[in-house]
Amino acid sequence: EHTFIKPVFDRVANDAYGGMRRIMDECRLRDLRRVGLLLSLDGHERTERRNGAAYWVEQKADRFFAAVPPLFLPAWTPAGFDAWHRRHRPEVIVTSNFFLPQVQDWIARSGLRTGRDIQLVNVNAAANGPVSGIFQNPYAMGATAARMVIEKITRNERGIPSLPHTIASPGQWVAGSTLRPPPREVARAANAG
Repeated sequence: EHTFIKPVFDRVANDAYGGMRRIMDECRLRDLRRVGLLLSLDGHERTERRNGAAYWVEQKADRFFAAVPPLFLPAWTPAGFDAWHRRHRPEVIVTSNFFLPQVQDWIARSGLRTGRDIQLVNVNAAANGPVSGIFQNPYAMGATAARMVIEKITRNERGIPSLPHTIASPGQWVAGSTLRPPPREVARAANAG
């Protein structure tokens, strides 16, 4: 992961950039234009700002998405979140495990229904959990890291690498129930009933 910043070692990390692009694609499929990104400042920095970079690129790519600025907080502040939400009115809140409980509490206190009134996506969702988002698959990352170590041992490589490598491990989309289904799936379900 991106846990160690100095010295820089070889690492296997979640493909945060690709994961955010997938999240934005899923929102586009559902015609959700007002997507808001809420992350911890520390987490955003540790992942080399990759979530924010992909979020910005997707907003600018085809002008489909509204220009909702991301909110990066050092810690949860209800006033800061409320002000951001009131001003930008996101239809979708994309967050991480760090702020997920606070966002879920805020949604419940607001009397909103997740997946209907407001959509919620986690950049680090559980594999079979109720929250929609990206399952980062630590098992696949661990297997890739083990292969990297075996290769280094085989080549007799030791110490801090002069040219450190980062392998971006793709996550998997988890449909969950906190992001409404795409229109085709809704129509298909209606026709089946």
